[in-house]
Amino acid sequence: MLLQYENLIRQVDCKLTVPYWDWSLVSAEPFNNEFWNDTLYSFGGNGAGDPPCVNTGPFSANSGWKLPQSAGGKCLHRVFLTGFPGVVPDVVAVARVLAKEASEFTNFELMIRANLNNIIFFAVGGTMLSIDNAMAPEFVPTHAFTDRIWAQWQEKSTEHLLPPFFLTQNDTIPGTNLRPREVLRNDRLPGDVRVKYAAPDLGNWTRIIQALNEIAETNPNELNKLPRMESAKLNATMFGVGEEEGQRATEMQKELTTEVKVDPSQLTGMEKMMGVKVKDITELMQKTNTTR
Repeated sequence: MLLQYENLIRQVDCKLTVPYWDWSLVSAEPFNNEFWNDTLYSFGGNGAGDPPCVNTGPFSANSGWKLPQSAGGKCLHRVFLTGFPGVVPDVVAVARVLAKEASEFTNFELMIRANLNNIIFFAVGGTMLSIDNAMAPEFVPTHAFTDRIWAQWQEKSTEHLLPPFFLTQNDTIPGTNLRPREVLRNDRLPGDVRVKYAAPDLGNWTRIIQALNEIAETNPNELNKLPRMESAKLNATMFGVGEEEGQRATEMQKELTTEVKVDPSQLTGMEKMMGVKVKDITELMQKTNTTR
């Protein structure tokens, strides 16, 4: 889907590409940042009223923007999940998912789908939580970040790059004539397309996140003791997640949950956005002999 979308926008301007929204970097305050502000280059803010139409940004009802007729031609809806800290999964949760071995592919796939991606849809609410979610402008950058996590996981080894599960699938992907194995590698996509995700410039936080990823690989249980904000407890059985998968996702959620909650009032700056203190991460790095 992302490849089809990007191919279409490149017909308009070959220099255009798909942005991604890294919600893990703003997990404590996911809707209080420039992604959701009222400028031409943002996605607008929360919905208001009944129905909860978006009235800010380039996709506002005030500007006349509507969903396609196939989705009812109505205004874009949003109902942000707010009012308590730790709304969406954080950088530690992403690190735990990325640490899954190639032999744990089914668990990795379910976690990235149910424990990460679906939670974001629920947190944004409105159109994103409906059958018409693909019509929401934020659908693409949200899925692009999911694809980036997938790409990071694939970079770990040849076994991660080419999961046997997809190599044996002969059914075509809905809406295309492509089989899953034809789009497994971002460096060898159909049409001679190559995709590489740019990393954000986070200054010292880049080193800190790299350390968290290393700890997730070598001492995963220690991450559960890192004081941080706790992710929202949301229903895992949505968007095609059945009862059995839902039970597994609920059980695996324990791997992403902290045993020690941080006091939000003690956080400032990037710590406040990410829901974790640098001091606590540094102490964990020393405890686990992690150097970055």
